[in-house]
Amino acid sequence: EEDLREQRQQRQQRQQAGLITKICRSDEALGNRVQAFARKAGFADDAQKMAEFLDLLTDMALKPDSSTTAAGASSGGSTPRPVEVDTNICCFSTGKLYTEALL
Repeated sequence: EEDLREQRQQRQQRQQAGLITKICRSDEALGNRVQAFARKAGFADDAQKMAEFLDLLTDMALKPDSSTTAAGASSGGSTPRPVEVDTNICCFSTGKLYTEALL
């Protein structure tokens, strides 16, 4: 019985490793990071939690706009939002509005 459990566990680990490789598009370093994160978070040995985590990663990998740079920033395609600034902000020493001071 214990041998069967161990074989089942090994089979699940092989399947998960294959799925991680697929999700990471054969990027070995990224796959290692995924596995290290799962171990560090404490759910690498929990088949159900690991399956949920891999489902989440799969959904993220399949998302059309999921292309990101190594730093995690968007690699383009989206326009930056204009920053809303309070026009009533003024300089504490001169009392001028910041828009007047910049001109």
